[in-house]
Amino acid sequence: MRKLAAKLPWPKNVWMGVSVEDSRVFDRIDDLREVPAAIREPLIGSLAGIDLRS
Repeated sequence: MRKLAAKLPWPKNVWMGVSVEDSRVFDRIDDLREVPAAIREPLIGSLAGIDLRS
């Protein structure tokens, strides 16, 4: 996702999401932060304290 983000147009109606099953894949949150989608949404389990602000 991070590699493609700069190559794609990002209209205001595009939402981007990632699945974060557990702490082993927290790096997906960093990928989501780098994508300029209007709405960025992680699908997560109980992961208290995650900040999605850039």
